Amino acid sequence: MTDQTEIVSDLKRFADLQPYWDRLWERCNGYIFQHHRWIAAWLEASYPSARPCIAIQWREGEIVAAIPLAVVRRLGLRVLEWSAQAMSDYCDALATPGAMASIVPLWNAVWNAGGFDLVSLGQIRPDATARRCIDKDWNSSSGFARQSREQRCFGVHYAGRNADTWFRSLGKKGRNNFWRGERIIAGIGGDVAFRSIDSTDPSIGADLRRILALKRAMLRTRKKASLLLTRSGDPLEAMLDAAASTGLIRLFLLTSGGRVAAASVNFVRGNSMQAYLTSYDNEFERGSPGMLLIINYVRWAFDNGLTEVDFLRGDEPFKVRLANIEVVLNNYVAARTFIGTAALAAHRWRARLARDSQPGEGGSEISSSLAVHLPQLATEE
Repeated sequence: MTDQTEIVSDLKRFADLQPYWDRLWERCNGYIFQHHRWIAAWLEASYPSARPCIAIQWREGEIVAAIPLAVVRRLGLRVLEWSAQAMSDYCDALATPGAMASIVPLWNAVWNAGGFDLVSLGQIRPDATARRCIDKDWNSSSGFARQSREQRCFGVHYAGRNADTWFRSLGKKGRNNFWRGERIIAGIGGDVAFRSIDSTDPSIGADLRRILALKRAMLRTRKKASLLLTRSGDPLEAMLDAAASTGLIRLFLLTSGGRVAAASVNFVRGNSMQAYLTSYDNEFERGSPGMLLIINYVRWAFDNGLTEVDFLRGDEPFKVRLANIEVVLNNYVAARTFIGTAALAAHRWRARLARDSQPGEGGSEISSSLAVHLPQLATEE
């Protein structure tokens, strides 16, 4: 049987593909960010401002390769990006080992079908399936350009050792700071406790909403820009509920006298845990509740047989201090239509002016004024 290519542009059609997509995702050992429920929840909550443009390759009644994309309208431009790109830290295509060669013709089918002015593909890891195709094939056929500004992800890898050994590796100062923080938080609210909640806990839905409310309150107090404070953040609750239904989600709470001082939404798959969204109550800020929570869930991870904790995007100081691994993500852009070419040229001109006016500062990416790139969500601390 010959392979068949399909471009899905209908929400119902994508919903119907769930069992086939789930089998592909399992075979590819994908991240939560490529899971059908994650993508479907975002598409349903974002429609019609975002429309699916998902290329799939069929072989003998199964999906063997897929590129999950969407066309998003912003400021008059039709932008092709990864589905749920703004909400996802690692974006990629999916392909079984025997179907890697299908990714290039799938991309060519998307490009030839058109319906978009600009392409903005972000958060691509060095080991991503799509990365090899972009660097080797897509760039020559579609004129992709790698953006000079990179995103960094930090994490902790600690195979073969237990949590106590890792905690001792923080050094005397690090351990003393941890215990000092516990004393400060206990003095503010009462006894300090650490709690882990998995997807089977009946309270998980309510706890997710508490964490989101805590995050929004923290951001407002600090007057920090975030998708969570805009209409673009509305799909997140549905996406996290969908993630809970996959069984991959795990919540961590640091409480003081029964009150939540800090909370984190993480994902666990295989031997790795990704820390997606962390927040804390500003009243406990003096005791560094976010750092205490992170140290506690790293210890939990190693005590439960995991070997890696990934802090995802962002180079916040606490990540750099704890990390012993780093991954650099790249973003790629291309213009397909005249209006897209004009918008991209205008951005580059403005970026050049900005660099000239600020000597010593290099690097830029598609600005929010062109509405191609959205700011980070999950790595704000």
